[in-house]
Amino acid sequence: MRELTRHLSEGEEYPRVATVDEPGEVNSVYLIETPATDPRKIPELTTLRFGTDGITNESLLAIVADRLRRAQRGAFGCDENAAALARVTGALVWLKAKKLKKENASTGQQGRTN
Repeated sequence: MRELTRHLSEGEEYPRVATVDEPGEVNSVYLIETPATDPRKIPELTTLRFGTDGITNESLLAIVADRLRRAQRGAFGCDENAAALARVTGALVWLKAKKLKKENASTGQQGRTN
């Protein structure tokens, strides 16, 4: 199991994120552990499955974009959220372009992908 830690700030330990798949695999499974709301209970564990039977990068980014848009409309609006939203929206555009390019290649079509 490989643990991902880039999302944590110094001193944070939750949410813990790990994957059981090797780098380079596309259909991945991620385990996300969040702290229990009651200290007498065990932490909660969520499983995200990517691929044909799971969620896509695009759907995950759409969720992040929605959360950032809602934050911007409320009390949590800030330059950092605006910059993050721009990058997430840009990532969605690039992933859509990749998908269209792949679809065009499989049907023999050529031309623009946007």
